[in-house]
Amino acid sequence: MGYILLMFHIIQDPNIKITPNSTDEDGNFDPAKSIEEYFREKILSKPKDCWDKSEQETSQTTCRVYGKEQVDLTKRNSLTYAFTYNILSLPVDDYCKEKDIFAPSYSYSETHLGFNFTYYLTSFELLRYEPGGFFLKHKDKLIKPRNNYYAHTHMCLLYPPDSINKYEGGDIIFYDTESNGIHVVEPSKFTTWTFIIFPQQTLHEVTPVTKGTRWVFKAPLFEVNKNRTCSDCDDELSS
Repeated sequence: MGYILLMFHIIQDPNIKITPNSTDEDGNFDPAKSIEEYFREKILSKPKDCWDKSEQETSQTTCRVYGKEQVDLTKRNSLTYAFTYNILSLPVDDYCKEKDIFAPSYSYSETHLGFNFTYYLTSFELLRYEPGGFFLKHKDKLIKPRNNYYAHTHMCLLYPPDSINKYEGGDIIFYDTESNGIHVVEPSKFTTWTFIIFPQQTLHEVTPVTKGTRWVFKAPLFEVNKNRTCSDCDDELSS
């Protein structure tokens, strides 16, 4: 299910699958499973002090200050989980195909030293906002992919439903620079797993969380790089 609100698009999908890009405590990869099952089992069940104390698992989220990545709690206050995830959604795949965007499920192959490696073009980070957490008006960082065939053009956010992630505040405000209008989205009121896809250049902010913990998955999305040189055409990769 999806609907359009000017510069961003919202897609609801209760049937998402997730696969972590890392091994568990026993050195095994988790198989793809329901994101709701994974979220309850692997994330919500962790004691809060595990997130706060383990430098290997979380870090204070950085922001760009004068062109450099650094922690500046006057501009942004959130934590990022160290591991990343592949998240698969058929409605998102369909939307991306319609808009000529590479979906989060898109993968490609490269050969190194005679060995063939498969890569996902994008992966999701997991961010946590505690009470007081916020992000002032900004544009998301432009990501340079491994291969010049691709160009970072969109961002994709994924929010859990209010049935398993209860909090207050943490709204997203999108700024429409053409009309000077603003558009407020309240993820805390989503009743199912919900994606928001928007252009990378969109100005937006996160208002302070006033109660509870706000979780969000975030990933860059890519299109074919229309500005690539002729020699880059030889680097086109197949999925």
